[in-house]
Amino acid sequence: MHPARDTIPVESLTRLGTCVLVVDRAGTVQWASERLVRLIGPDCLGESLDRLAVPSDRPLVALALTTGGDPPLPLRGAWLPAGEKGSRVFVGSPAPGVHDEMIRLGVQLDDFLQSDPWLNYLILSDETTAAQQDAAERIQQLKEERAKLAEARDQMADARKATLNMMLDLERARIAAEAATKSRSEFLANMSHEIRTPMTAILGFTDVLLGEEGLDRAPPERVQALETIQRNAQYLLSLINDILDLSKIEAGKLDVERTTCSPVEVLADVASLMRVRARAKNIPLTLEYSGPIPAQIQSDSIRLRQILINLVGNAIKFTETGGVRVAACLVQSLGEPPRLRFDVIDTGIGMTPEQLTRLFLPFTQADSSTTKRFGGTGLGLTISKRLAVMLGGDVTVISTRGKGSTFSVTVETGPLDGVAMLEDPAEAATRRKPPPGTALCVKLDGRILLAEDGPDNQRLIAFLLKKAGAEVTLAENGQIALERALAARDQGNPFDVILMDMQMPVMDGYTATERLRGAGYDRPIVALTAHAMEGDEQKCRAAGCDGYATKPIDQAELLRTIAGYLTGSTEAGAPAAAARPKQRGGGET
Repeated sequence: MHPARDTIPVESLTRLGTCVLVVDRAGTVQWASERLVRLIGPDCLGESLDRLAVPSDRPLVALALTTGGDPPLPLRGAWLPAGEKGSRVFVGSPAPGVHDEMIRLGVQLDDFLQSDPWLNYLILSDETTAAQQDAAERIQQLKEERAKLAEARDQMADARKATLNMMLDLERARIAAEAATKSRSEFLANMSHEIRTPMTAILGFTDVLLGEEGLDRAPPERVQALETIQRNAQYLLSLINDILDLSKIEAGKLDVERTTCSPVEVLADVASLMRVRARAKNIPLTLEYSGPIPAQIQSDSIRLRQILINLVGNAIKFTETGGVRVAACLVQSLGEPPRLRFDVIDTGIGMTPEQLTRLFLPFTQADSSTTKRFGGTGLGLTISKRLAVMLGGDVTVISTRGKGSTFSVTVETGPLDGVAMLEDPAEAATRRKPPPGTALCVKLDGRILLAEDGPDNQRLIAFLLKKAGAEVTLAENGQIALERALAARDQGNPFDVILMDMQMPVMDGYTATERLRGAGYDRPIVALTAHAMEGDEQKCRAAGCDGYATKPIDQAELLRTIAGYLTGSTEAGAPAAAARPKQRGGGET
């Protein structure tokens, strides 16, 4: 008995990945696997085997399994024609591996031998082996991966191009920023020069007039007029100093020193200077100390003084009634360096929380009405805060509208090991050394060559030098100064000091100084310049100058500098400077 036809698992043969045909005894196709249908077309059903159109590029191996009688003898194999296009099929034993694969899938050849005797079964195996099929699939996978890689490569190329473009844009932006910074620096330098040059004459002659004998007998209106000129000139100078300071800070070119200084003396100097303003408004300015204060700290006394002058000046400016107090104390916290804290406390107009958020922005005040009522540029607090940070501290504020404000500035003290602590700083401040003598106390005995092209400054500086006892020779430009200096030396009567303006027509002071040094001139040369930007002093010294003074000049300091060279207390090449900007007295917000 043979099993029924529907029990023969013909469909399971499709899992072999082979092509299967079921034909009857007459050779007519009764069933074809899906893969074979795709290969030779759906019209194969009902066709005679010898009329199948098998593609010539896909030869098939056929195994004929006959039914009935004895089991078939192993076929040696033979190529038989198939189809009308000359394609062929091979009839013979199963291809290597096909029989084992059929067994693995549970398909026994006996199932076919015991089936309906009226059917023949042909297993047509693609000549492409399984390994070749895997290779083909791998090739296709590689093609897909290569396509993906090509797409990724294109994306990377686009990203690289975008990155390069961005880098080029950044480089162009950097070059533009540097050019803008250079242009701004040049503009500020020129502006500084153009403002400082006339300011030298304005402040200088005002100081001369206010220092004349018998001023107490002059009409009060004249004295008030001179003081008004002096006060406004100093404010204008403080304004240009603030702009230059902010520019230096933003460019990272403003350096602070770490030298030994007395915080008590700095605070006493600030109080002495600012009490004049406080008395003008009839409000008290008092100093308070909480606990011991170090006698010395490592800081920048000029910048600390600048910060305190700004904060105290603001407190006085915005206070109409009550008073201003400055309280100092030493702050020592575990794990942090010791700091000095100065609290500037006023009973002024105060500020709202919203106004406090804008307080330390440059060119900004609490509100527009503040500018109209009190004046100011809004630079002082910005500069003070940044300077305090550079000194290892900060500037903070608490304020109540209508009640007043407390500004607190902290600075690092440096190591305090071995530093004396002042139990009574106020008493120590009263024992300070008296300030250096004024310009009227300095006497000069020597020959000075003044190289200056501005007529007003010629008259002012020559007047001061002659009044101090010096013999003065003028030179209108660097060329004349060079010739007169060398001629005097060759005649055996050299000038004791040369005051060299660095910006002059025909030949500037830099060139004149370089040529003098190149000619072996070894006498002191002090630079006079209205430039006060970062690097100007180094440029003057690189040209061969021994001293450096910015305009407007500090008369007393300039005379003391010259006296140092005349008496030999200051040697040529030693640092010396006479610059009014050190006396920071403005820049309020």
